[in-house]
Amino acid sequence: MHADMTDRRAGRRRAGAKRMLIPVGILLVAFACAMLLTQGPTTIVNGVETFQSSSLPSGLESIVSLFVQLTLPPTALFVFAIAGILAPPMPFLTGALLGVLDGLLWTALFLLSPGAEPDAPGRLVRPSDVVAIILVAAIVGLIVTGIIGTIANKVLDGRDRSREIPAGPAMWPGRTGAPPCPHCGAATLSGASFCRECGVQLGPTSPPSDA
Repeated sequence: MHADMTDRRAGRRRAGAKRMLIPVGILLVAFACAMLLTQGPTTIVNGVETFQSSSLPSGLESIVSLFVQLTLPPTALFVFAIAGILAPPMPFLTGALLGVLDGLLWTALFLLSPGAEPDAPGRLVRPSDVVAIILVAAIVGLIVTGIIGTIANKVLDGRDRSREIPAGPAMWPGRTGAPPCPHCGAATLSGASFCRECGVQLGPTSPPSDA
């Protein structure tokens, strides 16, 4: 039974690692949307090219802008919280790595799209800015994903333990004849806490005496 529970946990953690593609995908989509928001007509005022607005329709632009604001900035908690809820196998490390990716995408936005900084088109991001952005995003991701992911993993571990059905014969060899399950009517074993057929918790039992 312990081996089954270990295998179940290992499978759940592998699935959690695969689910980390979801927050990564959200970050990439948010970066693409941010690039669309910063691609639009520009005007030249006093010899300086100034970004005006994106080429998206006004209604769609507000929705896309809200999505980007909730997901892409290094201090945005949305993606990191989702990553934690998905219960990654190593939540603190996962959050830090997501933060590094977020910081790199946020930096690339200013490097690749001058419209991302309307007051200073073509502004170069200094190396110190890059380090600060990545560091802030990594710390935020580490804290948010780490805490939420740890709680999610503990909840799932507790659920796995509650599903573990102790084997009656292993506790008291040869002791059978307990009342049937009140839910499904299946035969049960003395000392068993759960029905083997339907998984319903049985009433309190005690090991039979030798008398």
